[in-house]
Amino acid sequence: MATKNDSTVSTAPREVIITRTVNAPRELVFDAFTRKEHLEKWFGPRGFRVTAETEPRVGGKYHIIMHGTDALPEPFTSGDYPMKGEYTEFVRPERIAYTADLSGHPQSWKDMLMSSIPNAEKENYLTGFVTITFEDVAGKTKLAIRSRFDSDAVRDGYVKTGMGEGWELSFQKLEEYLAGTVIVERTFDAPIERVWDAISNNDAMKQWYFKLPEFRPEVGFEFEFEGIKPNKGTVLHKCRVTEVIPGQKLVYTWGYEEYKGISTVAIELFAEGKQTKLRLTHSGLDSFIINNDPALDARNFAAGWSDIIGRSLKEFVETRSTSNDRTMAATRILNAPRKLVWKVLTDPEHIKNWWGPNGFSLTTHKHEMRTGGEWNFTMHGPDGTDYRNEMVFDELVPIERIVYSHGPTPRFQMFIQLFNLGDKTELRWKNVFENDQEFKQAVEVFHAIEGQQQTINRLSEYLKSL
Repeated sequence: MATKNDSTVSTAPREVIITRTVNAPRELVFDAFTRKEHLEKWFGPRGFRVTAETEPRVGGKYHIIMHGTDALPEPFTSGDYPMKGEYTEFVRPERIAYTADLSGHPQSWKDMLMSSIPNAEKENYLTGFVTITFEDVAGKTKLAIRSRFDSDAVRDGYVKTGMGEGWELSFQKLEEYLAGTVIVERTFDAPIERVWDAISNNDAMKQWYFKLPEFRPEVGFEFEFEGIKPNKGTVLHKCRVTEVIPGQKLVYTWGYEEYKGISTVAIELFAEGKQTKLRLTHSGLDSFIINNDPALDARNFAAGWSDIIGRSLKEFVETRSTSNDRTMAATRILNAPRKLVWKVLTDPEHIKNWWGPNGFSLTTHKHEMRTGGEWNFTMHGPDGTDYRNEMVFDELVPIERIVYSHGPTPRFQMFIQLFNLGDKTELRWKNVFENDQEFKQAVEVFHAIEGQQQTINRLSEYLKSL
């Protein structure tokens, strides 16, 4: 048995067994081994640039490539070192098992390995099978990595060519990386649609999160806000949205005006029946060490996020204000760019072609496209009944947001938001009624829920015709 630092390397028939205790919680270490955004930050010895793709589930594929760079000695400065395979076991956060195929490695690496294996040409030395277990040890994680090969000769060849040393170098990077990463998971008694709205709709965010002057879940959108430091004073946070999967994932950078360094916040949602599991990963916190300010210690971030997610957000999504009980809300992905959707929403010549439930037509009498302006129109039902509507524009943010007040009956506010998805647009349409009686009348007398869905369907179909 050979020992280096906290790692041990031992052998069993056809196996190399490497163990290491990592100073990080088991759930975090498990994710670091199975999620691409983590693997790319620590996998492989220093000097390699790593790209990864993973499908973290039984039967899912993975593909990890270590790319040679000028920071490495010859012959590693150029060439790619890929590893691919399939997960055969996946039990978070306890155990994974997967096949390993190294056949894409450079010939120079294969020659080096073959020189350490007697009669290598008769051996299968480029594939193997790996099992990793993750054991919780008082808040730390004991790893056991068992790599199985076709023969003892192949096993010994890998040991001789530095398998243990390679893992040790990776472990050092892993420890450093995890020291700058915080993960918070909570499960809420709320549907995933409500939780997504809470983390992506600024009107909702202001009720549980920081007070952002403006926020849009769009890649490239930059936002900032003042936050209180753990020791004293306030600091300006500066962020930029980098990834959005509507209803599932929101990622943004997190930095400061007065501090060096940049980190990343990733929020993921998973539907679990009527509940929603949220996982927040704040990585890159080690980049703030250079500032030598204890306020930026990862433990402060862990405590802060635990309170924000575990208390503020939980209370908000599980005990929403009673307005939620008199709200109709719908979300739809429209196959049209946002500028076109905006035009169709605001131009009476377009509106008359789609507004209202199936069979309805519309005549606009006044349309003043400005804050405080009036929009008065009549909806003509398929049975010949006319329905007079009076609206006032409460808010207009071009190509992004419209807020109307509707009256005289039923009384409600209508919120329409548009989010850019490239050549598509995410539409969020919400009607909040003044009281329970108005809501009941709209639903039971005017069939407003069905009417809202049919109106959005007509909008979607009309956009396809343009």
